[in-house]
Amino acid sequence: MERIGVDPWTVAPRTRDEAEQEELADRSLGPVVRFGGVGGWSFALESWGARGTSPLLAMKISEGTEVLAFSSTADSTSVLIYAVDGDIVCQFDGDLPHLRRGTDPDLFRPEMIDAGLISAQDGMAAENAGIYGIISMVERRFEIGLRPEDTEVGSLLSGRLRLQ
Repeated sequence: MERIGVDPWTVAPRTRDEAEQEELADRSLGPVVRFGGVGGWSFALESWGARGTSPLLAMKISEGTEVLAFSSTADSTSVLIYAVDGDIVCQFDGDLPHLRRGTDPDLFRPEMIDAGLISAQDGMAAENAGIYGIISMVERRFEIGLRPEDTEVGSLLSGRLRLQ
């Protein structure tokens, strides 16, 4: 929580509804983010916004570890960033998965083909480009997946991100 910039004075267990109500009460104080863990990975959930997929934040919080950041917005924009030790290794937009950048943009190419994100023939976007293709690729590559009971049931530790 400290790496991502949570104000320690705001940390408390919250349900999704409680976190969203608190954030909406005063958006100027910054987003309320909920945290949990699954399959040896920690996760952070933002109900509105995509601060977690900021390349600068991913580089900062990946120092000494690895970060997999994924966002999907109301307008169906989806982004994935994989960063290790302060470097963006692979980053792409789910609707344009053939336009990857980073120090190893083809790192996930086999899983992207298997998930139907890109075509094996020409590497262009395929039938499963977008959010569902990214989720399928992440599940295949990292053998993790978030289920509703991981994120929607009960309380998770949460806090407000400090505005920078």
